[in-house]
Amino acid sequence: MEVQQKIDQMKQIYNLLITFLEDESNSSNNFINNEKIIDDKHEITDLLLLISNVSTNHHRSPNFTSKIEQILTHFESQIKSNYTSSELYEIFSTNMQILLFLFNKKLLTMNETIYNSLKDNKFFIPELNEYKKLHSTKIPDNFENKRRIGQNDDYLCTLIQNDLVEDFISYVHRSGVKLSITIKPSFFETNPFLINKTPSLIEYASFFGSKQIIMYMQYNGIELKPSLWLFAIHSNSADLIRFLESNHVKPDSEDEYITYFYEAIKCHHNNIANYILDYFIDSNKLYDITLTNYDSNFFNRAFQYRNYEFLPEDLHYKYYIFYLCQYRYYSLIKVFLDLTDLNINDRINDDISLKNINVTPIRIAAQKNYFDVVNLLLTSKHIFVTNRSFAGCELLSEIDIPSHVSVIEEGAFDGCRSLERITLLSSLTPINDYT
Repeated sequence: MEVQQKIDQMKQIYNLLITFLEDESNSSNNFINNEKIIDDKHEITDLLLLISNVSTNHHRSPNFTSKIEQILTHFESQIKSNYTSSELYEIFSTNMQILLFLFNKKLLTMNETIYNSLKDNKFFIPELNEYKKLHSTKIPDNFENKRRIGQNDDYLCTLIQNDLVEDFISYVHRSGVKLSITIKPSFFETNPFLINKTPSLIEYASFFGSKQIIMYMQYNGIELKPSLWLFAIHSNSADLIRFLESNHVKPDSEDEYITYFYEAIKCHHNNIANYILDYFIDSNKLYDITLTNYDSNFFNRAFQYRNYEFLPEDLHYKYYIFYLCQYRYYSLIKVFLDLTDLNINDRINDDISLKNINVTPIRIAAQKNYFDVVNLLLTSKHIFVTNRSFAGCELLSEIDIPSHVSVIEEGAFDGCRSLERITLLSSLTPINDYT
C-alpha cells in the first residue's frame, strides 16, 4: 500500500469516528461496522490509541461515553486476544473512564505496575482494595454511579454541567453562594483539563458551554476574562466562541491565539481550530514555526493527539518520520519505509531546542520504549545503529541486529542496564569500546 493511500485510509477512519461521536443519534453503522478498520495487532493498536486520544480530550456530549464503550465492546475479542493488561494500561493510562470500563469488562486486571501507578487515585478504590485484599476503606454513597458519570459530583457543578440556569439561580439565592467562588476538586472528575484545577464558576460554565448560566453571571457583574477562551474551546461550542467575540474578549497577546489553536487540535474540535486559524492567526508565521521548532509547532500537536485533519500534506516534511516514531504510528512507519528517498538515518536539526540535535528516528522510538517500532525500523536495509541509538534504554533486555545492518556507532548501547543479549546477524564495521 502506498503512503498516501494509507494516510487517506486512516484519515477516513478518523473522520468516521469523529462523526459518530459528534452525531447526537445512536447510529453506529458508519464506524464500528466498517470491517476495513482491523487487519492485525498493529492496526488495532492504531485504532485504540486514536480512541484513547479522542475520548480523553474531546467534549463529552450526553451519549459520548456510551458510544466509546460501544466501540470497545465491538472489538472486545480482538482486545482480549492481543493485549496484556500492562499493554492496555499503557494505551489508556490517561483515561480513567475507559480504564474503569476495561476493569469491569475483565479486559484489564490489576497488577503490581498498574497498582503502583493508581495507588493514590481514590477513583479506583474498589479495584485497589480488591487487589490488596483490603476492606477498610469506606466507599461513599452512589460511588459507582458517580464514577460512571466521571464528573465533579458537587450539586452546584451538576447544575452548571447541564446549564440548568433556573435551578442555578434558585440555589445561589437560597444558599448565598457568591458567583466569584472557585470550584473545589473532586476525585470523580475524569477530564484531564479539570483534574486538580480550581476554575472559577464562569470558567467551569465555559468548559461545558453553559451559555445561559454564563450570561446570568455576566449580568450580575462577573467579568468575561481571556482565560475563558481555553475553557470555551473545550465546550466545542461555536456559539460560545462567537459570544466571547461579540463581547470583545481578547487575549493579552495575539500569540495566545496560537495556544488556542493548539488546544482545539488537541480536543479534536476541528471546526473551532479552523475558525481560529482562518481569522486570528498569521499562517505564514505559524508554518515558519513548523520548520524551525520541533517541539512547539502544530504538526507536533496533531501527531501527538492523533488529529489526522492537521497532519502535514507534504510527505517530505522534515520532521514527519520523527513524529511517526515519537508517537508510535507503526502502520504508517511501515509504508514510509518503502519511500525510496526516505533518509531513515536523518537527524533532527532544530534551531530552537538544542536537546533534539542529532536525534535519529530509531533513537526517538527507543527512548519511548516502543520496541515494536524499533524492530520495524531495523528492517530497513539502510538503517544504521547510530551514536547513542539505544543509550539509556533501561527496559531494553535483548535485541537482534539484522544482517543488512553494517554499522554500529560508538555508544549505541551505553546505559542499557537490562540488556542481556545482542544478536549480531552480519559482519559489522568495528564496534567501539563504548557501544
